[in-house]
Amino acid sequence: MLAIAATGFGTPSVGARVLNALFGLGFIGYAGYLLFIFGGGEFRMFVYAFLVPVFALIQAIRGFATRRRAPAATE
Repeated sequence: MLAIAATGFGTPSVGARVLNALFGLGFIGYAGYLLFIFGGGEFRMFVYAFLVPVFALIQAIRGFATRRRAPAATE
């Protein structure tokens, strides 16, 4: 998600890039917490942690395809 936000690959607006960056930073922060601070035991992994990046990637690919087709349609 951070790569999508940094490169702007297919994102339709600045707001979408900011949202991708915030989610990416949140995921990295949580991973750092689990790696360095969490002492063990149980933790909950919600399905949204897997769905949000997939939906962001799908949206980026759709946006990239739309921007790529747009100049060809105007010629």
